[in-house]
Order: sequence, then C-alpha cells, then structure tokens
Amino acid sequence: MDSEQKNKRRPAGGFSLLELLVVIAVVLILVSMASLGMNQILQSVRMEQAGRMILEEIQVARQLAASRNLSVELRVIEMPRGNVPGAPVFWCLQSGMRDMANTGNFTTVGRMVQLPVGVALSPEPGLSSILGSLTPLISTNPAYRYIALVIRSTGALEPVNGLPLNQPWFMTAVPENKLGAPLADISDFVTVQIDPWTARATLYRP
Repeated sequence: MDSEQKNKRRPAGGFSLLELLVVIAVVLILVSMASLGMNQILQSVRMEQAGRMILEEIQVARQLAASRNLSVELRVIEMPRGNVPGAPVFWCLQSGMRDMANTGNFTTVGRMVQLPVGVALSPEPGLSSILGSLTPLISTNPAYRYIALVIRSTGALEPVNGLPLNQPWFMTAVPENKLGAPLADISDFVTVQIDPWTARATLYRP
C-alpha cells in the first residue's frame, strides 16, 4: 500500500510542461529587451562618432585654408552606400583644393570621410540648412553628387545664395532609416552648426 502511494507522488523538484513554457517565454522577453537596449546604445555610439567625424573634417579644411593661404572646398557627397541597393544619401565628406583657374579640377586632400553605417546627413531644410538650401552639383565622377562649402584663407565661408551670413549654417546627421522623417519623430541625432564668418563648428546633441 505504501509503495503504491509513493509511486503516485510527483517527482520532487520536477517541472511541468506549462512551467517550462512560462520560463522560456520570460527568458525570450528578457533577451528581446536586452537586444533592443543594445541596439539603441550602438546607434547612439555611431551617432556620436558621426558628429565627431563631421566636426573634425570641417576643422581640417579650415586649418588647411589658413596654412596654405588658399580657399579649400569641403564637399558633402551624396552617393549610394557601398554595394547596398537604394537611393543615394549624403554620407561622405572630402576636403580638397580648388583650381584657381576655375577649370573644375579638384585636388583631394586626405582620405574621404565616411559616416558610420546606418547614419546619414538629412537633406531636409529644417534639419540641414546647408543641404536643404543648396542644389547638389554633379561631379566628374558620375557615381555621386555633392554640396560644396568653400572656406577662405581668412576662415570665412564663401557666401552662397540661399544661406544668409547673419545666421549659422547647419547640417544634421540622423539614423538612415529616419531620413525624410520630421524632427519630432527622431530621438537620436547630431547637429553640426557652422559660423559662416569664421567656419568654426559646434556640435549639438539632444
């Protein structure tokens, strides 16, 4: 009799199928939350890196213009990102020397700066007065178009139509999947503001 009752007892420390399913569901939820948080952290790091890269390239162009006593052209380049299909985006910067004879020759200085994957400069006027107000030029390389900022040896930016000199010029890097979205829908971005009189750049983060 006692042996029959013992056999009917539930094994100590065991789990039912329902309990195992609940545990698995909780673990999956926690993993999903951790993955989402990690993606947000990585996106924020890439955005910080993009802001520093833009700021540093502007400083390089400014210092180059002063040291050589010549005008330096800073190009913000729009082209497809690598081998990824899709519309071209503004994601590269390149400094170079303009041809004084205005023949269209452009001698690059240093390497082309490429913003981190997933980050691009917004062409929306409300986010980037520089990209939103100026018409991209067609390069000798048909793969890309560009917006040109010219920094004079005095440090001042060369005036262009559509950008008043009494207001800061600016451009904003956003997540590439947020291109075209209003600022209210973008929580992570970095804005680089340029003083047109001195070409000094300042970084702003939300």
